[in-house]
Amino acid sequence: MLARCFCRYIKCILLVSVNFTCKIHFEVIIKKFIHFILTFNHFQANLTLRIIAHLVIALIFGYLYRGVGNDASVVISNMVFIYGTNLFLVYTGQMAVIVSFPLEYKVLKREHFNSWFTLFPYMVSILLVEIPFQILCCLVYIVPSYIMTNQPLELMRFSYFTIFLVVTSLTSQSTGFLCGATLPVKVSVFVGPVFVVLLSVFGFAIRFTDIPAIYVWLHYFSFIRGSFQSLVYTLYGFGRDVLPCSDEMYCHYKNPIKFLTEMEFSQVNIYPEFFYICFFFLCTYVLTTTVIWYRLNKR
Repeated sequence: MLARCFCRYIKCILLVSVNFTCKIHFEVIIKKFIHFILTFNHFQANLTLRIIAHLVIALIFGYLYRGVGNDASVVISNMVFIYGTNLFLVYTGQMAVIVSFPLEYKVLKREHFNSWFTLFPYMVSILLVEIPFQILCCLVYIVPSYIMTNQPLELMRFSYFTIFLVVTSLTSQSTGFLCGATLPVKVSVFVGPVFVVLLSVFGFAIRFTDIPAIYVWLHYFSFIRGSFQSLVYTLYGFGRDVLPCSDEMYCHYKNPIKFLTEMEFSQVNIYPEFFYICFFFLCTYVLTTTVIWYRLNKR
């Protein structure tokens, strides 16, 4: 029943752009994935573990950085929390698929060779199953950690904060699919995290003015940098009021704009950054599909 309802939903979304044969492929593959999720205990345990891990880390981070979101004396600590949150969801998005996808590829190769379905509906079906679950994992982490750290309870800020983290995690997940489709498992589990570490340096560990000219392109290329700067601006920009200063006579960052200026984030425009992250997401999946197509048709 669940598989049938989910398939109807997917066919409604894709009704305009997908032909009849392709829609049959979608329904078959989605039913396969849903049946696999509902009946395979190991897969259920994996999904449950991912949710529990996000919740546990949210509670740990929320406790360690409790109250930093609305206190001028610990603004730097809040920036570290934002960076850690961004990096955590990047890694969990990537590592969840970087190992599992090569195993699924073996099944894809056999079933594609038997002409059971084509590559396009297979890839879209994977995304329609995996993406909602990754979004759920992100929300399980974001909601409690956001509240416990006393971030501003404003709908606009919370919405932007959530959207950027979810999109960044999904983009990182796309790099995991690419690594899993391109490289052997033993290599991909090394290359994927190293790639994330390289991109995460920009925007946090080094200022733009201090970046050597030869590496400036990496600053603009890094979707993690764009996400991190947008998250900081979301919480401290948009005309946020003066922050309360607790336990100290003087708070250097009582005015949020001063903090943004010194961090070189005052001129951040979150909308181009958002579209760039989405563009990175789409390009990575197109590249992944191309790589898989080449491997399937290589003689």
